[in-house]
Amino acid sequence: FTAAARELNLTQSAISRHIRMLEERLGTPLFVRDRQTVKLTRAGELYALEIRAALESISEATLGLRACPSGQALNVGIDATLGVRWLLPALHEFYTSYPDIDINLISDLDKDNIDIFIRPPADEDHDMISREVLSTPIIPVCAPSLLAKHHVKTVEDMVKAPLLHLTSRPDLWERWFESQSFHPEAVNGTLFDQYMTILGAAVTGIGIALLPRIIVQTELSAGALVEILHEKETIIDQYNLIYRKDNEKISLIRHFVSNIEHHI
Repeated sequence: FTAAARELNLTQSAISRHIRMLEERLGTPLFVRDRQTVKLTRAGELYALEIRAALESISEATLGLRACPSGQALNVGIDATLGVRWLLPALHEFYTSYPDIDINLISDLDKDNIDIFIRPPADEDHDMISREVLSTPIIPVCAPSLLAKHHVKTVEDMVKAPLLHLTSRPDLWERWFESQSFHPEAVNGTLFDQYMTILGAAVTGIGIALLPRIIVQTELSAGALVEILHEKETIIDQYNLIYRKDNEKISLIRHFVSNIEHHI
């Protein structure tokens, strides 16, 4: 109650009164009060779980309106690392041409308020428009020190070195080895749940990572990472611009799509 009062700029007694009023309206206690401490009842715990998402949506909508009162904003769903490494540089011209339109990058692709996605193509949906915007090879990279330590010169040498895996793409190494006409008995290694963490692990020499070239280009140019077996054929990652045909912001989306495609 003290923390809530501090956050809302109210007194603790005011918070207590509001909680009492809420409990009276709901017809059940939400807190067990014991001397100077309070804790949620089971009903309070369940109620908090149910309303938290709604409160977060209200908070996000309020922040979005305050940031862009005109409503001229697009929510773009994209992996955070891909957004930083590829999309933001491509947006420079868009911001110059359309200074009144705000672009909000959202890495949680399950959010309901996303207007346009940049992601691998999904199953065909007649309500959606999908067009390719980026094609980038998936390449094996590692720190120069690890390459020298494990003497990686062939595809067969790679399974003897530590391999780094992305949890969202658990079969990527198997697919890559298959593209090299090599079928190891096991592909073991360390798991990571984000591009940024697996990229950091590769740079520090923890293991070999399979990553889109567009994401690691900076490290390759700086010499922090080296590409292994760069003359070999590899997997190609495709990213599409995907949005609903009936989106109420379709005119803003078309400006965005046109600018991105022109830049690329």
